[in-house]
Amino acid sequence: MAISAFPAVVVFSRPGDNPFNPTLSFPEELSTMTKLKSLYLSNCGIQALELADNLLHDEIPREISNLEKLWQLELYKNSLTGMLPPGFGKLLNLVYLGASMNNLQGDLSKIRYLTKLVWLQLFQNNFYSVSTNLLSGPIPPQMCKNSAMTRLFMLENRFSGEIPVSYGFCESLIRFRVSKNLLSVEIPLRIWALPRVNIINLAMNNFSEKSEKGLGRKALSQLSISGN
Repeated sequence: MAISAFPAVVVFSRPGDNPFNPTLSFPEELSTMTKLKSLYLSNCGIQALELADNLLHDEIPREISNLEKLWQLELYKNSLTGMLPPGFGKLLNLVYLGASMNNLQGDLSKIRYLTKLVWLQLFQNNFYSVSTNLLSGPIPPQMCKNSAMTRLFMLENRFSGEIPVSYGFCESLIRFRVSKNLLSVEIPLRIWALPRVNIINLAMNNFSEKSEKGLGRKALSQLSISGN
């Protein structure tokens, strides 16, 4: 990736604990950041990086993992591709992560280490797996918003509450697995009516018996609702 495409990350990512060396002159490349909205520097280390709504493309540079003081990262509404970079789980101070409306893909297992996260927006990407982690709380309702997602695996976590009604409108979905969580209430009827879905695994949750009332609407190649 050219430095002008993602300059803040490449320029300020330096070896060691201090990603920004104040003894160096301020990089001239900053003059090319005509789309950069906000860049906050505190205590000689980048803590907040907002590059949303630009023309960024290609993969997220792996050097971003060196910004270990980062608590806010906004990358939404770009054209970023590929998976989260190696070492992304080292951003242990990250509180806000927004990377929606890109073309990112792969699984999200790296976020299991980001225990300080309170705000996560990743809709309109191609992520498919957050399985076998310690993720808890309600299932994010935006994960399948306006996307081309075909596989969504969230099994073996601690998600609770109900399956968001919005997932019943994810017509591109082929496989949906949320087994071994703490989900409850009823399964949205529209889940059974999704036109392309052929595998649904809802086993080992706390869904009510009423959730089975939509079963006859769909012929599936694999269905598991045991342990509810």
